[in-house]
Amino acid sequence: MSPQPHSERRALQQERAELPKELARYHDELNRLPRGATARREWLVWNIRRVEKRAADVERWLAALGPE
Repeated sequence: MSPQPHSERRALQQERAELPKELARYHDELNRLPRGATARREWLVWNIRRVEKRAADVERWLAALGPE
């Protein structure tokens, strides 16, 4: 288990570092999916949008915290 972040800024920075990996996994699975897997495709597209929105929120919150 990784150590806990000591501040909100560190927690957000850690999440910002992990989100692109999560997004890449979803895109990779989506690209490998057969065309007939409609339900799984919709689920993946929904999760891609969720992660993109979360990444935008994290960036906005980090900007609001100002410089370190």
